[in-house]
Amino acid sequence: MISVGELISIFSELSTKNKKRLYAILFSVFSNHEEYKEIVDLLIDLKEDLLYSDKIDVKEEPYFTLEDFSIMTDLDIDTLEYLVKDLVPKVVDGTKTYSIRDFLNVYKKEELK
Repeated sequence: MISVGELISIFSELSTKNKKRLYAILFSVFSNHEEYKEIVDLLIDLKEDLLYSDKIDVKEEPYFTLEDFSIMTDLDIDTLEYLVKDLVPKVVDGTKTYSIRDFLNVYKKEELK
């Protein structure tokens, strides 16, 4: 049988996404067989430790400058500045950028008027 240390060592080298995948595979394969009950119990007991990661796998929401939005929408910069006046920009390398989701929300509201 595999030791706790070996199991944790295997998982520690993986990304968060791959940790979840491996855990799901191991759990599904071993949980269907009574002779692997010890491994399943070990997986259940160590789930939090095995899946732990100090890295966050988050899809970064796209942010664009007003110039980018101008190209995408054919709107002039003054109009875009009016549209985003209530939005909080994210400053990247000294440049104001805006979330695509936030921008689309205000853009759609203006289209409806």
